[in-house]
Amino acid sequence: MHLFALGIFMSFFVSQSASAQDGQFWGEFRPGYMWNDKWVGQLGVGYRQFYGSQEWHRYYVHPMVRYNVSKRWNIRAGLNTIYNTYQKEQNHLEIRPYLGVGLKWPIIEWMDVNHYARVEERISRYSEEAATELVTRGRYKVDTRIPLWRISKENLYFLMAYGELFFNMGGEADEVFRNRNRFGAGIGMVSKSKWSYTLLFNYQKTRQATDGEFDRHDFFTQIRIAYTWKKKTKE
Repeated sequence: MHLFALGIFMSFFVSQSASAQDGQFWGEFRPGYMWNDKWVGQLGVGYRQFYGSQEWHRYYVHPMVRYNVSKRWNIRAGLNTIYNTYQKEQNHLEIRPYLGVGLKWPIIEWMDVNHYARVEERISRYSEEAATELVTRGRYKVDTRIPLWRISKENLYFLMAYGELFFNMGGEADEVFRNRNRFGAGIGMVSKSKWSYTLLFNYQKTRQATDGEFDRHDFFTQIRIAYTWKKKTKE
C-alpha cells in the first residue's frame, strides 16, 4: 500500500513540475455499491487539467449502473455531466446519457480481456451561445488486466492496458478538443478492504482548435481510486 501511494505521489509531482510544457492530469474517485452478483451502481467524481499552451479544467459527475447478464456479458447505462472552463474559449457544459454492452472474451486463466462498446448522446452548450448542440458518438474499448503478486494476504497488484476508439454516428458539434483514439498502460492494486487504486500513463490523438487538424499527440497521467460497498447477505 505504501509503495503504491508513493508511486501516485511521484507521478503527480512529475506531471506538475513539467507544467511549462503541454500536459494533462486526470483524477477520479468512484464509490460504488453492489446489491448482488447482478446489479452494481457507481458514482464517478472527477477532475482533469490541461496545462501549457491552452489551459483548461474539467469537472464531472458520472452516475452509472451495470447489470451482469452472465459471467461474460453485461449491460451498462449512465449519465455523465461535464463542465469545462477554458482560458481562451467559452466555458462549456455537456451532458452525456449513454448505453453500452460489455463482453469478457477470450477467457484466459491468467489474465482478463474485456470489450466494451457504447453509444452516447452528447448534449452540449457554450456559455455565450443560446443554441444547444447534439452529437451521437460511438466508443469501442478493449482492456486487459494481468495479476502480478500479493504483497500481503489483503493486497493484489496487477498490470493493465487498454485501447479506445471514438467515432461520430450523427450530428456535428463545434468542439475545441475532439479525440480520435486513446491508449494507456499502468499498474493497480485491489485490497480486501474494498479499496482499489489505479495509476495509468496515457496517450491520445486529438486537436486543439475547432477547425484544426487531428495532429496533436497528448501524454498524460491518470489516477483512479474506487471503493465498493457490498450488500450484506443474511446467513
